[in-house]
Amino acid sequence: MCEFHSICVRASDGAVAHVPTNSHSTAVSVAKWRENEPNKSPFFVEAEGTNSDNVTIRGEANAVQKKVIARHYESLGKLLADPAKHSRMLKGAGIFSGPEYLDVHLAVARKTACPVLMRFADRIAERYGDEGKKIVREMLPEIQKAATSKALTARRGFFFADWAVRTVAPAMCDRAKRPAEAARLRAINEVTDRASAELATREARSVRDILWGVYRTAYAAYAAADAAAAYAASADAYAASAAAASAYAAYAAAADDAAYADAHSLFLEMAVQAIKKACETKKCAETALKP
Repeated sequence: MCEFHSICVRASDGAVAHVPTNSHSTAVSVAKWRENEPNKSPFFVEAEGTNSDNVTIRGEANAVQKKVIARHYESLGKLLADPAKHSRMLKGAGIFSGPEYLDVHLAVARKTACPVLMRFADRIAERYGDEGKKIVREMLPEIQKAATSKALTARRGFFFADWAVRTVAPAMCDRAKRPAEAARLRAINEVTDRASAELATREARSVRDILWGVYRTAYAAYAAADAAAAYAASADAYAASAAAASAYAAYAAAADDAAYADAHSLFLEMAVQAIKKACETKKCAETALKP
């Protein structure tokens, strides 16, 4: 969920349309509703906010719509204020239990879960369509159960930066039939501190520059370099995990749809395994968070 949560509410029966991206137009399209038309009674109204005190309604809402909107945002406010007390809203027949409310589930998770894991999950959900959202929904309970501490936050940032450089980028080079570049990336020392991050950044950028003349987007190496650079510059674990989540590419200039889909699927498979590793308990973290 961004800074607001948006819904569309149908005039005839108070039905609610919502999508995790909080786009009104997309919600209407997914619900297969018709758009409002000039000089006609509105088919739906739009509402956005985060609780009952800051709701904005666009359009003339009838009594049914006003009641639905009030209930929806009152519930959302309670849930965000005390997730543990109102967790039933996210389960079973709860008001926010459906997959369309992934944004609400993520907003709740951000309050307690490791921020590095959440940054990675957020980027996967944002960038990889329905498949990415499905993966995040399935992995969210594991992310929320994972131990968290200042030390683990830093360690997970190192892990994701290293994963982008020495796992994802080489795999994409393999797919692009660039074995020399893949071997060069895999030979980089593990990213464990600022010095190793600086070295990984230089090497990944060098590989990126080599690939640039051959491929339209050497994005796997580009994002891998960004992930390492985040640590080299400021030990920014959050930026490292966000960049790592972007570390795959439609790598060949002439890549067909099948090649693109292959790279996409491979990346998401690796992302699931990375999340599982990064969610290991505190006791196991130092050995588990190894590439």
